[in-house]
Amino acid sequence: MASAVQYIRTNPGVMAMTLLLVGGTLVFGLLAFIMARSGASLPPIVFIAAFFAIVVGPQAPFHLNQALGWIPQQHLPRVGGP
Repeated sequence: MASAVQYIRTNPGVMAMTLLLVGGTLVFGLLAFIMARSGASLPPIVFIAAFFAIVVGPQAPFHLNQALGWIPQQHLPRVGGP
């Protein structure tokens, strides 16, 4: 358990992408189920899910590759606020 917490702390991008993929799947699945039961058309759900996949899809492998060390992590310096 401690190693999983350490992995998440050092790789927050992987956690964010995992939550987005799991959450998106649950939300789109629930909406599709509700709409199908009511007799509504499902193409709007497919349309929005496709755009969601276009945004999140490429980011997930990128963050996973960074976490595995295949792509070097670039740490940007923080600029102090006013």
